[in-house]
Amino acid sequence: MRRLAIDFEALFQSMPTPFMVLDRDLRFIAMNNAYLAMTARTRDDLIGVFVFDAFPESGERQEATRRPFQLALAGQENTVKRNVFAIERPGIGRQDVYWDVHHTPVRDVDGMV
Repeated sequence: MRRLAIDFEALFQSMPTPFMVLDRDLRFIAMNNAYLAMTARTRDDLIGVFVFDAFPESGERQEATRRPFQLALAGQENTVKRNVFAIERPGIGRQDVYWDVHHTPVRDVDGMV
């Protein structure tokens, strides 16, 4: 069987579904081009930034978003249907966007999230 060398960065960047990766402190460490297009941001805008500083929200909306993040950090994969989040759109202003969000914990070689 022939092994293929796969450029996972190119694969990640070419996926049509928006993806972002946060660290344990909920700071951006990666996102794909579809995520940048959806949020009208650049990598420089987001890398290293706390998710709720990048996208400020009301306390209620922030809490609804924070809970699934906490579950993923505890090792529980989870999905939130129609999670509403406001995104600042150039020339438009703040606009509510509804996302179906899947949170997947990423584990290291020792199995730690």
